Amino acid sequence: MALLELFRRTVTDRLRSSSRTTQQRLAHIEKQSAAFPIITMPWQAAQGVPRPETIATFADFGRVFRREVWVYACVKRIAEAAADVPITIVQRVKGEEKPLDHHPLLDLLESINPYMGKAIFIETLMANIELMGNSYIEKVRKTKRGPPVELYPLRPDRMRVIPDPVNYLAGFLYEVNGRRIRFEPQDVVHLKTYNPLDDYYGLSTLEAAALSIEHDQFAIAYNRNFFRNNAMPEGVFTTDAAVKQEDVDRVKQEFEKNFRGPKNTGKVGFLGGKWTWVSMGMKQREAQFIDSRKMSREEILATFGVPPVLVGLLEGQFAANVREQLQIFWKLVMLPRLQRVEDQLNEQLASEYGEDIRIRFDLGHIEALREDENDRVERVRTLIEGGIITRNEAREEMGLETLQLPGMDDITVPFTVVPLGTTPTQSSSGPGAGGADATVTPEKRHLAAIKTARWREFMNDVEILMAPMAAQLRSLFTRQREEVIRRLHEAVLHDSLRLSVNGGVTLKQRVTLEQILFDVVEAERELEQLGRRSMMAAIERRGSRVLASLGADFAFNLKDPRVVEFLSTQVFKFKRGTTESMREEIRQALLAGERLGEGITQIADRINAVFHNAQQVRSLRIAQTEMVGAANFGQLEGMAQSGVVRGKQWLSARDGHVRASHQQLDRSTDPAQGGAPVSLMAPFANGLQYPGDQAGPAEEVVNCRCVVLDVVR
Repeated sequence: MALLELFRRTVTDRLRSSSRTTQQRLAHIEKQSAAFPIITMPWQAAQGVPRPETIATFADFGRVFRREVWVYACVKRIAEAAADVPITIVQRVKGEEKPLDHHPLLDLLESINPYMGKAIFIETLMANIELMGNSYIEKVRKTKRGPPVELYPLRPDRMRVIPDPVNYLAGFLYEVNGRRIRFEPQDVVHLKTYNPLDDYYGLSTLEAAALSIEHDQFAIAYNRNFFRNNAMPEGVFTTDAAVKQEDVDRVKQEFEKNFRGPKNTGKVGFLGGKWTWVSMGMKQREAQFIDSRKMSREEILATFGVPPVLVGLLEGQFAANVREQLQIFWKLVMLPRLQRVEDQLNEQLASEYGEDIRIRFDLGHIEALREDENDRVERVRTLIEGGIITRNEAREEMGLETLQLPGMDDITVPFTVVPLGTTPTQSSSGPGAGGADATVTPEKRHLAAIKTARWREFMNDVEILMAPMAAQLRSLFTRQREEVIRRLHEAVLHDSLRLSVNGGVTLKQRVTLEQILFDVVEAERELEQLGRRSMMAAIERRGSRVLASLGADFAFNLKDPRVVEFLSTQVFKFKRGTTESMREEIRQALLAGERLGEGITQIADRINAVFHNAQQVRSLRIAQTEMVGAANFGQLEGMAQSGVVRGKQWLSARDGHVRASHQQLDRSTDPAQGGAPVSLMAPFANGLQYPGDQAGPAEEVVNCRCVVLDVVR
């Protein structure tokens, strides 16, 4: 024990002596952590990164990268994606960031060093992080205290962190072939990931996937050995005669020579004597080889967060699915990684040029993060028709020049181009925008303005929520159309449809043919996922907004029994109603085609028309109806969870497109018009708990734009 203690003291003294420069530089900083003397013990950091048994050395990281196809594909996709992102330099001025066209740091990042471009530099950094959890950059200076003029990536397997019990970090030690180079802390940028088991080294993604990688390698090795054995199933030779060892050896040699190997494939086998070959058959683990590798592949891809389509797995993928996977990859995988690297580069590199200088990855050039053009047009159109933006604002959103024409800067009512007016005969857009009534007091006018703002806020959220839902519905209907048309032609080929003499068709299965053509189970599966995801987002968004506006200091509870019951009931109605209506429309198209004696081409045209209407009209109507209902439920639930709201009010859009019944509900619950609010959990006069309540009839719910408001304020 005495010797061990002496060793520890000696090492610590040497480290302290060698880090005087660092200590002097940081002497003015008051250390707050009492744990430094413990977590910075030099013998702990010298151990480096903890590794699983399957990756015993840093060399194994490179070996796995070279030989494991899915690891290679994932790391390459992540690293290359990062390298494609432009880098900008911004300066913070009064809380705003101003891009800089000229700056020494920008010049440095554009010209890393004489031997390496920016793209390969970023790719190297990101690949090292994925493979080893750490990436190091040497900063080369012209003068000791000058800014960096060149940057060099350093191999993580050669780098060791030198801890310091006083200043946390004493420096870095880089070793190549027994030669060591010591770096001061300020001369190295250390990029790393979170590691719960180490204070100095990051945890690589490769380590997290180690067991799956090992399983895949075992499967490959087993299969390789299987084919090296010429894919011969295991078996035995049997005989009833007494045999000697030399007879066994002879039979074995003859078999190996004459019947094993590719050149002997297909030969008729003959062995002298009464020998019988008994095959043991394909073992179960061999039959499951493909499934086993698929499972390993999925686990590896999931660990890295790379969608299958990005590594070339295109089977069963539609264009919409590819776009969605690319968006998920960038939003959930690349953005967090780039943000982490950006933060660490700003802390360890950009800070040398001043606290107001920042490095930013320019994500505006990433195609996958851009809004689909059709969705963008649809979103802008909805904003115009909802009375949320002007037509000139819409043109600016689309990157077009504004027009100095009458009405271009006016808010218009939905589905019209009539500007907001001030006379009783003119239309208005949004609640509270009424005519010039002399009896309207300033207080009433102020209340109307507040309601207008809250209505527009609500509808803006609805628009944001319904746009992706409508887009995904269109994608779903597109895939369904392709599948139904394919099945229709197969039905003809398999005589589910009987062609008549005049070229028309006769339905042999009037009731069930549409069920054959339309996969209800698959459609409901996709719709359930879409409905649950979209409705939860709407409920949480509006419920959280209500709680925040009421000053609640707790989060919205998505696990409340009322929320759970709503999702269970409404998602079922959504998926069942959508599939049943589609199947019925397909059935009607088939019956109409039969009635008119149409051929297969005309029948297909009818089905195409059904889905075209679903894509262009129904998708938007369904999305708006469902999101208005879910958002209003979330709003009502937020009121209930607040514990302070006792009443509610029905607020309509108050324009020329509001149902008469909803206009009446608005007046009857508006205190400014002499109405009385409804208690929180009581239904309104039409039997609905909130606008868009699917418990009501379709004529009260579809395309509703009304809002439920609390009456606390």
